[in-house]
Amino acid sequence: MQSSPGFSDTFDALPLGALANGTDGWSVTSTGNAVNVVATPSATDKSVELVRGANTGGAAGTNLTRAFSGGLTGTVTVEADVMRGSGSSSSGADYFALPYLYNSAGAQAVSVAFSGGEIQAYEGTSLHSLEPFTAGTWYHVKLVVNTSSQTFDLYIDGRQEVSAAAFRTSAASISSLAFYANSSNFGSAYVNNVIVH
Repeated sequence: MQSSPGFSDTFDALPLGALANGTDGWSVTSTGNAVNVVATPSATDKSVELVRGANTGGAAGTNLTRAFSGGLTGTVTVEADVMRGSGSSSSGADYFALPYLYNSAGAQAVSVAFSGGEIQAYEGTSLHSLEPFTAGTWYHVKLVVNTSSQTFDLYIDGRQEVSAAAFRTSAASISSLAFYANSSNFGSAYVNNVIVH
């Protein structure tokens, strides 16, 4: 059992345009870049778009974060629909965290990314490419995280890609989740239908 109730957010009730920090419990960092509510896939099914073209925002980068008061423990399931848009920088860097989960110290416990045409995840401290992705295509990402065993399963569109992999860093609880890119990782990504339970 998890220690705190989960939440869900479709973003559909939000006005189009820049997403303000603090909206519906989300922390937003967009310095020099953009975090916008957009009519994608449609005007009645909105999403949040992260657009990064400048190396600004420090370590947070271009960021959409949700914190969990007191942390989540036991078996925690995190789901989201994500899509990569344009990429990448002239250096080829286009690493977008979609999503990352953090422990109470702010260290990365579970890490899923879309980069270089591949969906990737850290299993323990090793980054593995799992399957290719196509820009402009939505993917349903589901993480089933167990803070007792310090392991997680990862599903992409219902296919299990990772089973009982070790956390990247130990986490007695999951304190936050984030969708973001930082440093010289440029391009865009979309986030929709976030569920934590």
